[in-house]
Amino acid sequence: MPIKNFNFSGKHKIISVAVIAAFLLLFGFVSWAGGKAAVFIKEQAAKQDFLEGTVSIGDVRAAFSGDVWLSDIVWKDPDGKLVANIPSLNISVRLRDILSTSFGVGSIQTITLERPELYLSYDPKGGLNVLRLIKVKENQSKSAAWQPAGKPGEAVGFRGTLEIARGLLEIVSGESRLRYENLESKLSYASFPKTAGVMQAKQNKADLAGKFEINHDPAGNKIDLQIEGRSLALRDFFEMIPVKSNVKILEGNIDTLQATITARGDEPLKMRAQGDFSNIKGEAASIALDSFKGAFSGSQEEIVFTNVSGRLNGQPVGINGKVVIKSEPYKLDVKIASDAFRIDALSPGMGINAPLAFNADITGAPDAPQAKGSFSVASLKTEQLELINGRGNFRYDKGVLNIYDASAGAYGGIVNANGAVKLDEKSFAFNLKGSGLNSTAMTETKIQGPLSFNARATGAGDPSAAAAAGSFAIGKGDFNGIPFNSLTGDFNKKGDEMFFSNITIDTLAGVAHTNASVSTGGKIKFDNIDVNTIKKQTVEDKIKSRTGKITDAIKKIF
Repeated sequence: MPIKNFNFSGKHKIISVAVIAAFLLLFGFVSWAGGKAAVFIKEQAAKQDFLEGTVSIGDVRAAFSGDVWLSDIVWKDPDGKLVANIPSLNISVRLRDILSTSFGVGSIQTITLERPELYLSYDPKGGLNVLRLIKVKENQSKSAAWQPAGKPGEAVGFRGTLEIARGLLEIVSGESRLRYENLESKLSYASFPKTAGVMQAKQNKADLAGKFEINHDPAGNKIDLQIEGRSLALRDFFEMIPVKSNVKILEGNIDTLQATITARGDEPLKMRAQGDFSNIKGEAASIALDSFKGAFSGSQEEIVFTNVSGRLNGQPVGINGKVVIKSEPYKLDVKIASDAFRIDALSPGMGINAPLAFNADITGAPDAPQAKGSFSVASLKTEQLELINGRGNFRYDKGVLNIYDASAGAYGGIVNANGAVKLDEKSFAFNLKGSGLNSTAMTETKIQGPLSFNARATGAGDPSAAAAAGSFAIGKGDFNGIPFNSLTGDFNKKGDEMFFSNITIDTLAGVAHTNASVSTGGKIKFDNIDVNTIKKQTVEDKIKSRTGKITDAIKKIF
């Protein structure tokens, strides 16, 4: 719509042309400034020699303000491995410096990395790769870049802020890796050669935050990091540990983590950390780990665990100790104990659910642990035995739990045991020896006399498959009022069935033989006795008469 009553005179035309010319001049001048900044950035990128390896830039664009955008930046180490992939990098430059003679690195106000992907690697000998790949030369200590901010117009190094937005951080150690997204970071160079910054990142429900200070020194950078974490996945951190171990972590969190990391030039990293963990599930030496929680602290020399509790194969245990990591192989120095550990948790085939108390010292390397300790049990009951006040010792090595010097009271006598449990197979094999037992109480019959036995018991996962075989002997006693000098025999048990064979009864009337089996309800049932071998007494009539009565009684009993 035309403007009424406006006279576009020659004067107005001159003014309009002047304004347009000024605008075009300013536009061109600013564009020239942006172009100048872009050229400078390209030159600096081409000359950079503080990043080991190769750095390539896809494109460089400049804005009116002098800001420069670099795209598709790729940094690879000397071996060609990717260290950083930066889709977009923005460099904000002071326009007044571009227009003056003081334009230089110190004119950069902010460097912002958009969506960078940072790939770091760690090994215990070389530390973090990025610390080795950023080099500072000795002659740089004399350059302007290494001097504090000086007088106005004096050339200085970068004194702005380095920012990371929406980044990805991945740390690889061997075959394991930690991956954090939403990485945000700010690093200020205002007090160079000291720089300070903050960072934060997330991994699922995990939060990782830190603040750090870097003291740039030509003789070697000095780096101090303070890191805090919450709800960190312990499995990821455990897999980063460069040590062989028979412990496998499946679930669990580091609830809180506080760590300090220091690096001095080419020296190995030094670290101190403390925190607590919970809900740990996994496996160790074929034993299931569940519900473990506790506290830890550590350094470059050792990791200490305190007030750790959890369940091994469903049974409660407490753990305190440390892992010495200052030299290889790593060494264990751990104490483990329980007041109520069910025996059948180690081998269900034993069919014994009585709780025992134990304590042990665990030593050796993490992938070849050894244990030595003792145990006690107030009472336990099997199908054939009732034991009280049991105690003994054990050793663990290479998947086998050896039990030795074990003893318990039983029916007025004592039972000794030695044997082994193979944890991988959950199988067991024990040698048992009993002496001085009350035969009436043990056999639940009217047999009286001191009983002793020797047996070997074996089994695996199923109690019904457990087996035992051995021999027994009852000293001078009587059976239902019938005296005997001894009663001996063999026995064999498999599952719920038990048989006695080669039973020999030495009586005043002679020697008799029979077999027996355990009836329903656990009672012993004897077969018919073989009396043909009884030798009749011929010395005295009185003895003859007694022999006949004994023989008849034995026939009635059996």
